[in-house]
Amino acid sequence: MREVALLILLFVFSFNLKAVDSSTDRLIFNKEKILNESQSLDFEYSFIEGIKFKMLGDYKLAIKWFSRCLSIDKTSSAVRYELSNIYILIGDYTTAMDLLKDAVKYNPNNIWYKLQLANIYKKQSMITQACNLYEDLYKKNQDRIDFIFMQASLYVSVKEWKKAIKKYDKIEKLKGIAEFTSIEKYKIYRKLNKSKDAEKEIFNLIKEFPQKSEYLIMLADVYILDKKDSKVLDLFKEMIEMNPENGFIYFYITEFYKKRKNIEKFKEYLNIAVLKDDVDISYKIQYIIQLFINTDKLNIDRTYLKILVNKLLNAYPKEPAVLSLKADILKAEGSIKEARNLILRIIEIDPYSYKIWEGLLFIDNQLEDFKSLRKHSASAIINFPKEPIPYILNGISYLIEEKNLVAYEIFSKGAALVNKNNTLLSQFYSYQAECLYNLKRVDEAFAMYDKVLDIDPVNINVLNNYSYYLSIAGKDLAKAERMISKCIELEDNNPTYMDTYAWVLFKRKRYKEAYFYMKRVIELSKNVSSVLMEHYGDILFMNKKEKEALEAWKKALDNGEGSDLLRRKIKEKKFIE
Repeated sequence: MREVALLILLFVFSFNLKAVDSSTDRLIFNKEKILNESQSLDFEYSFIEGIKFKMLGDYKLAIKWFSRCLSIDKTSSAVRYELSNIYILIGDYTTAMDLLKDAVKYNPNNIWYKLQLANIYKKQSMITQACNLYEDLYKKNQDRIDFIFMQASLYVSVKEWKKAIKKYDKIEKLKGIAEFTSIEKYKIYRKLNKSKDAEKEIFNLIKEFPQKSEYLIMLADVYILDKKDSKVLDLFKEMIEMNPENGFIYFYITEFYKKRKNIEKFKEYLNIAVLKDDVDISYKIQYIIQLFINTDKLNIDRTYLKILVNKLLNAYPKEPAVLSLKADILKAEGSIKEARNLILRIIEIDPYSYKIWEGLLFIDNQLEDFKSLRKHSASAIINFPKEPIPYILNGISYLIEEKNLVAYEIFSKGAALVNKNNTLLSQFYSYQAECLYNLKRVDEAFAMYDKVLDIDPVNINVLNNYSYYLSIAGKDLAKAERMISKCIELEDNNPTYMDTYAWVLFKRKRYKEAYFYMKRVIELSKNVSSVLMEHYGDILFMNKKEKEALEAWKKALDNGEGSDLLRRKIKEKKFIE
């Protein structure tokens, strides 16, 4: 049924076309050749089939039917036009161009054929041919100024500046001074370094549109280019008198003085510019950020910029973007708590910005304020239940307090939300493994560590922890050694990794190597933990350094509790496994 409806539509379309005879019709059957009734029916049927298959996207069949049309009437421009459209669609511009040339030849009064041919000339960079065609179109259609515009833009595209200006001049003779033509001519004269001509174009615009201060800015650009600073300064006064509330004028003047390295004048106008309401706040903030980035290059005092931000904050106390900028400055200065207070103010104003919440959570974590981290991350999860990072930080707040089961469940929920971010997923798995190990679900913890290393084989923290836990369990010590060796390769002077390596070697009964690394650990460590000192004593004992071992165990006891066997080791003066 759908195909029948399509055919009926096409037949109506066909007969309507046949009935109209106008030089501007887009499609019209050529009537120079008289066809008999049988030929007419065959032609029309073939044409309709061509249209149908073209609409269905079957270009091969469409070409076949249109070619049949041409076998009946070799002079049909309409068929050639339709065929050219198909060849354009399949990227064969040469064939399309040849077809359209013939279409224009057989029907020289049809605008659409010539426009299509001009479009192909443009695509093929045949600018002269395209411009000639537009010239011909304009001669026959004097009301179509757009044909002259097209010629001008084509000349601009190939940097034929003089020809382009001639066309714009022609438009102005016909229509008078217009913003578009004057601005285009101004741009061309700037490219040609013809300052006087560029100046003339801007004067024309100022005369024609005296209320528009942006043309004064363009004129200032010309004067700046010619290093006529006195004229520039006069224009600045005129701009401000014309539109004293236009913030962009002040920013323009600010840039002028910045380039001249006149810092006092730069500050004077910037102080005004940042408080003008007609300039978007995001523009002001980006401008100030760039100044912070380039303070040394511009010789601008950071203290001044901080005062400027405070002025902005006083003017816009409830603007999240300004509060965020101030918070970033405080963070950079190390005033983390003050930055957090500002972020909390932002959240009161706009609680639906995820990035702000995320920044708050990172500050809580940085401050090691795990009570606030738990509270804020829980709120973030409620507001943004599909964002994984609040889950990981919420889980950490419980893990720190050794609430391992709760933490594990939170990490599991967060891990399920991670999408195509293996780095984040490996972090979730690492924390899950830590929880499982603390819950004494050792085999599950080891399996989870394996999942991390499948994703991130050089995760140095996991390699260290997994290796250490294997050594404590006395399991798969060869694997433990391979993992901790990789850590040592990556960071050969890290006491934590050397400690683990020494303990793995000890477990493998390679006591001399263990002693070498553990001694180095003791030398590098500022604060030696009870566990570390006890391990050192164990290694000393197995290297037949009994007195030194006893001293190490006693130091371990002084530093903390140590293992359950530490007191027995000291009492019995021997290593006990």
